[in-house]
Amino acid sequence: MGNFRNKFIRFMSGRYGVDEFGKFLVWAYIFLLIVISVIDLFLNSIAVLILRLLLTLLAVYAIWRMFSRSIYRRRNENEKYKAITAPLKSNLRLLKNRFRDRKTHVYRKCPYCKAVLRLKKIKGKHRAACPRCGKSFDVKV
Repeated sequence: MGNFRNKFIRFMSGRYGVDEFGKFLVWAYIFLLIVISVIDLFLNSIAVLILRLLLTLLAVYAIWRMFSRSIYRRRNENEKYKAITAPLKSNLRLLKNRFRDRKTHVYRKCPYCKAVLRLKKIKGKHRAACPRCGKSFDVKV
């Protein structure tokens, strides 16, 4: 087993490997494989064959990216993917934190710089200072 592992490590040296975009492609492949299998149960047409062909191309592209030696290009692809998904991940993280802190904190936007502030949930009117822009504003909880 160790001999195979060493050969695989030597084979992968200088190759790109797996990154976030590669993981996304693999998960997209699995999801689409399940969806196409369910569609195939109800429809037996040329459309399913075309979808299976596109699914195969997706798998080939994902594997090709992992074994690619042009690391600079794959890194650029991954950075573009991260730039596209960063706002979505940020919003999901904020929603998760808001739900987690719903009993002890409130979230308010700074009216000047639009930064989201996490404030203790104390009833009444308060004065809050934004750590990003330094300006103060009134908050009603």
